[in-house]
Order: sequence, then structure tokens, then C-alpha cells
Amino acid sequence: MSILDLIYLVRGNLWRRKTRVLMTLGGVLIGSTTIILLVALGLGMQKNMTESIGKIGDLTTMTVQVPPECTLPPQQRPQQCKNAILNDGLIEKIRKTPQVRGVAAQVFLKGSPTYLRFQNMETNVVVMGVEPALLPSLGYPLGRGELKISANQVVVGPKVAEYMFDLRKNQPVTPDLDLLGAWVDLNIQRTSNREEADRLVQNEVRRLRVQVAGVLAETGGQSDYVIYYPINEVERWNRWLMGRPIRREVDGYDQIVVKMADTRSSASLDAALTSAGYSISTARKIIEQFNRFFMSLQLMLGGIGGVALLISAFGIGNTMIMAIYERTREIGLLKSLGAKNGDIFKLFLAEAAVLGLLGGILGAGLAVGLGELANHSPSNWFSQFNGLMSPTGTGIGGMVEVAILVIPEWLVIFAIAFTTLTGALAGIYPALRAASMQPLDALRHE
Repeated sequence: MSILDLIYLVRGNLWRRKTRVLMTLGGVLIGSTTIILLVALGLGMQKNMTESIGKIGDLTTMTVQVPPECTLPPQQRPQQCKNAILNDGLIEKIRKTPQVRGVAAQVFLKGSPTYLRFQNMETNVVVMGVEPALLPSLGYPLGRGELKISANQVVVGPKVAEYMFDLRKNQPVTPDLDLLGAWVDLNIQRTSNREEADRLVQNEVRRLRVQVAGVLAETGGQSDYVIYYPINEVERWNRWLMGRPIRREVDGYDQIVVKMADTRSSASLDAALTSAGYSISTARKIIEQFNRFFMSLQLMLGGIGGVALLISAFGIGNTMIMAIYERTREIGLLKSLGAKNGDIFKLFLAEAAVLGLLGGILGAGLAVGLGELANHSPSNWFSQFNGLMSPTGTGIGGMVEVAILVIPEWLVIFAIAFTTLTGALAGIYPALRAASMQPLDALRHE
């Protein structure tokens, strides 16, 4: 039996039983549509989450810190923390690593707290010290102005002045302030205990007047709320705040920021530093953790859809077994005309596989159509909450449409191939049963 003969017989046999075939195709269609839509839902959730996290930070930038137990005083640190120090030696080792584009130590101003004052408004801020010449190499996106810091110039995050307190009206305000080029005051407060009769707590405040030279672009990460200032100036103020000299070879820096050439080299350095006892934070690691979660979610959702397709497989098997009873004399006639057992087996197996193939194609088409309808529908409720979910905090007023269902080409091809294979597997038993019939018994069948 040639391929053309097989195609001709399959088309004719399926066309003769249109109602039954359509009902069987309906079951396969539902199963394949369910698989595609459920997996597409998981892919859509993964895509939206990955894009949101990717906006929080550069995937090639990592922050190196020491574990919390290693921040205790030297005499209280565990044994494994003795070598986990963020000092200049570690910085030089990282700088010599291939694919490193920039590395710089960072130190927090340890005021308790530090206040930013502009006109009659005030808010508490985080001041971070960094080497001025290295700031441009760390990948911080500049929104406006210049990426330049000095003893009387700072670069601020776009949300530094988001929550201000009006000292005149004695109430909080959230003004839309443009601090670029403005002179602001940083009030640095030191709290000390003085032994007297009633143990008086004394607060000392120093005022530092600086000009805002640049404003970073909004990322949704830590840099949105930080004021960047030269590290030597922060070190000078920290000595005053702590009342003692700072030994970086012992105390270490607060953190080290590393800018890598690509994500692959970033992952390699991440693994090396983690094995050395350091704590690494990067947007890439968060994305990897979510990818593992969503992979498990997609397998679970695909399994649920697979149950629906399994039910349709029983429908295909039932259809083919019924076809055997109805076509027993036809099978006997084919064998009497010279058809071999293998030809009968291929005929019934092909019919079952074609049922799976057609059902998969129809289901894929329906799934793609429903996906487009869901993604572009005005009632896309994911769009309504996108502002709340967005790391940039744009709010509901900045609604944009997001993809609820992501249906890549490989998913469509996989679904069609899977339904075809399911149909073929469901048709193996009926095909074997048809092929094993004796010609004379089949011809005598009423």
C-alpha cells in the first residue's frame, strides 16, 4: 500500500463518519486548547514578572555584601567571617577578573538619621559614599544633569524628595519637586550619651550644604532613594559620627558594586564570591529564582491540560474500536485483495493520528485566537493593576496593556505534535486488533 493509497483511504474513511469524527475532534480540540492556554498563562506571568524585575536593576550589576553575622564587632564574628571582609584587597581581585567593567566600594553615612531640607520641607534620606571617578562606570542611569559628585555636589535618586514633611504647616506633603541645580541642606545628626545625674541624651547636628548636580533615571530599585556623595567625605563624617577612626582592613566597606560585561560573566563571578562566603544580590538572581518557580508552575498547568487531552485519547480509541466493528467486512475484503496485516495496521494507526493532528491544529488556532482576544481586550484586568505591580510605581493613571497569555511558536508546534502522538498511541490497540483479524472470519461477519 503506497502513501497515496493510504492518504486516499484515510480521507475517505473519516469523511464517511463526519458526525462521530467531529465529536472526537471536539474532545481533542478542548484538550489541546486547554494545554496551550494553561501553559501560555504561566509564560505570561513569567514574562511580566521578569520584565518588572529587570526594570529594578541592571542584570549585569551585582552588589557584594557580607552575611549579617559578619557585621558584628570583630570579637563576636564567627570563624568563617574572618576572611569575608569587603576591603581593598577584594576590590583589586574583582577588578582583575575578566569581563569586569567597573567596581567600587560604597559606604553608608551612618547618621541617625540624616535629613534633607529644602525650603520649608524636610525628609530623611540615605547618603551613600562612592568614589567620584568610578560612579559613571557602575551603570547608574542618568536622567538629567551630570553624573558628577564632589565635596559640595551630589547626585540624587528621582524619589529622594517623594515624601516630604512641611515644617510650617506641620503636615506631610508629597510635592513634585525638581531638585536639579537646587542647593539643599543635609542635616547630619549624632546622638551621644553623657553620664550625668539623670543620664542625659545629647543630640548634635551639623549642616552640610550641597548642590544637586544630577538626578538619576527611575529604575524602581535602591538608587531611586539614595543620595550619592564622595566616599572620602562620607568617611570623614562617619569618623565624627562614630567618634573613632575607621580601619577599612578590619571593618570593611558596607558593600561593593560590580558592573560586568554580560550576564554569563556575572553568573560566574557570583558563584565564585558566594563560595568565598560573601552575600550577592542582583536582579539576575531574582529572575533565576522566579524562572525556576514558573517552570514548576508551567509543568503543573501543562499536567492539568494533559488530563483533558488524555480523556480525548480515550475518545479516539473508542472511535477507532467502533470503526473496527462497522468495517469488519471491509477489512476482510482488503485482506482478500492482497492487503497485508501491516497495511491494515498502518491504515487504522494513520486514521487515529490524523484525528489527533486535526484536533491539535483546530485547538491551536482556537487557543491563539483566545489569546489575542484576552491580550487586547479592553477588559484586560492585568492592565488595570499594572501600575500597582510596576516597580516604577506609575500608579493606575499610567495603565499600559500587558500580555496575559504568551503563546510562542514552539508551544503551538509542541501542542500539535503532542496531540498527533496521543492520537497515534490511542490508535495502537484498535490497529493491532484490526490487523489480527482473519480474512474469512471478517468476510462472514454480519
